[in-house]
Amino acid sequence: MAVMRKNKRVIRKDRKTRRKGKVLLKHQRSVYLYWYKFLKFAVDSGELVKWSKYKKWKIKEEISITKFDDWFDKHQHLFAIEKPGDNPIVRTSTNQVRPEAYKKRLKVLELKHSGLTHEQIFEKTREGITQKFTRYIAVNNPQDSAKILMRARKHLKNVINGTFP
Repeated sequence: MAVMRKNKRVIRKDRKTRRKGKVLLKHQRSVYLYWYKFLKFAVDSGELVKWSKYKKWKIKEEISITKFDDWFDKHQHLFAIEKPGDNPIVRTSTNQVRPEAYKKRLKVLELKHSGLTHEQIFEKTREGITQKFTRYIAVNNPQDSAKILMRARKHLKNVINGTFP
C-alpha cells in the first residue's frame, strides 16, 4: 500500500488500483456505496428525491434495478481525483467520512422500515455476529437504536436533498 501525504492528510492508494489503471478516489469506495444505497432506499420507500441534484449520476429511472458495482464502474469518474488534495466532480459534504456508521444507520433504517421495534432491532443486529464485527453493525441497546435511527433519518433527508452524509 503506497501512502501519499499532503498537508498532513494521508491518502492511501492501493497498488492493485494503480497497476490496473483505475482512478484514485477521494474516499473509500464504500462511502459511495452507502450514498447509493441510501438513495436507493429513498426511491424504493417513495420519498421525493431532488433529482436535479443527481443529474450527473444519470440514474433516476434505473436506480431500483441497477447494482451499485455496474453503475459505479461507469460513473466512478464523478468521484475521482487527479492527485491528493483535489476535489472530485461530486463531493461529500465532509472530508471526515465514516462508512461503518453509514452501514449501521442504513441497517437500522431498513429494519425500522420493515416494522420492527427498537428492542427487535437490537436483537436482530446481534444475531450471528462475531465479537470482532460487533462494533460495526450491532446496536448496543434499544436506546442506541433510537439514536441511530434519528441520525439515519437525518442522513436520508440529506441524501434526498442531494448531499452526503
